[in-house]
This record gives sequence, C-alpha cells and structure tokens, in this order.
Amino acid sequence: MKDILIKNKIKFIILVLFIQTFCYGDVMILKSGRSYTGTISRASSGKIVLKSDRGEFPFDEDQVDFPKCRFSQLPDEQKLADLLKEKNYAEAIPILKKMEEQLRDLPVVKYERILYTLGISLAFMDKASDATQYFNTLLKIFPNTQYKLEAEYWLIQTGALNLKSDEIIEKYNKIIENKNSNSRIKALSYLALAAHYNSLSEFKKALEFYLTVVVVLGDVEEVQESALHNSAELYKKLEQPEKAVFYYQQIVDTYPKSIYFENAKSNLLLISNEKGL
Repeated sequence: MKDILIKNKIKFIILVLFIQTFCYGDVMILKSGRSYTGTISRASSGKIVLKSDRGEFPFDEDQVDFPKCRFSQLPDEQKLADLLKEKNYAEAIPILKKMEEQLRDLPVVKYERILYTLGISLAFMDKASDATQYFNTLLKIFPNTQYKLEAEYWLIQTGALNLKSDEIIEKYNKIIENKNSNSRIKALSYLALAAHYNSLSEFKKALEFYLTVVVVLGDVEEVQESALHNSAELYKKLEQPEKAVFYYQQIVDTYPKSIYFENAKSNLLLISNEKGL
C-alpha cells in the first residue's frame, strides 16, 4: 500500500487554497440581502447560528446564501499551509480536526476543502478508518464535490469498503472511464489496479497497467518512478531481463534521487554480469 500512496511525491493542489486573503470575522449573507458579522456555526438544532458581541442569532438554513458568505481566517491556518507543504501530516492533522469542528456541517467551500485535506492526510498516515469517516462526510454533504473521484479512489485504496477482488477492479475501472477523470486520478487508478493484479500473481496483467502509466500517462510525473520500478521488477520476474534493463536504466538516468535508484543500479549490474547485456 505504501508504494501506491507514493507519499513523498503526490502534490496537493488544494494546499494553495489555504493561502488567501480573509476578512476579519465571518460575514453571513441572507438571501434577503441582509448581512451580519460574527462567527457562523451550526447548532445541534440544525439552525445556522451567528454569534456576535450582540448575542446569538439563529437562522433557518434556507435563509442563508451560503455561496456569498465569507469566513475569517481560522487559527493556525498559515501554520497548517506550511505543514502541508512540508508533508508534515502528523502535526497538520490536529489543526485540521479543530478547523473541521469549527465549520462542521456547514455547506461551504472551506469546509469541503478541509474534509478533503483531512481525509488525504489521514490516508497518508495509514489511518484508513479515520480517513474513511471524513471522505464519507465529504461525499454526503457535498455529493457533487470537485473532489468526488479522488475521494472515491481513496475509499477504495484504504480498503475501507471491504470490497471483493472483482469489485475493486470494477470500481477502479469506473474511475478511469469517468469523463471527468483527469490524468492524475487515472494514473493513480492504473497503479492501484496494477498493484492489485500483482497481489493476485497476475503479473502480465499488472505489467500492462504499469506500462500504461509510463507510456500513456508519462506526463503525470509524480507516479513515474513507481511505475518504472515496478515495470522493471515484473519484466525481471517474467524472465525478460533485456526489457527490465530498459526501465531500470530510465530510473538511473532520470531519477538519481529516487528511492529506487540503488536497486536499479544493482539490478543493472547483476543483469549485465549474468546476461552480458
């Protein structure tokens, strides 16, 4: 699983969304056009509450024009952005959880981003059950979220859905075939399919998907090292050393700082000594 997650390579586009200009205090905009400044939250009754120095004012959800509401910068928001850039998920997660509590169940973009980032951060920390909670909440509150395909991918990847083998294959294929899938989510899904077939000892099928990532989706830089490494390893397993050499060499030539670099160098030397290639 760790190889598929590619923890040190995946880039979060969402992280830059935390670095932006915020107003002082939340601004609630009603559909009537009236506006109020304070702190916006959802009460246990389901009402949307604005707290200010004048008191607490509850509103029905259908009174609030959520897309027009503005939210102040949450505590530690800049610190969070820095931690995520550093991939320091262990320290980022507690901050994200506090933010999630403050915005809980509010149908606003900021809460959508926090749920998504929290889910992925937990997935990278191998906390599958916790990640699942936030991905499911994201899909429930924001059924048409821009992160829908990625959330569905991670739900499969974490094993939280307890799917059978054929169900795993079907779900990844649906993501790949979805017209809204971008190259990145397709590449990740192909990698996941390859790893799944590899675990079933269907090595030729696994190789097919790794090569798809290398040849067809070569522009998705973050997954290339893993795809090249696994392609080489499978060619070696399938006793096709001359083809393995080609992919090991690409790692050595292109990714000198790769975690697979030393392995690739060793295998190139080994194959050269054994086969004279």
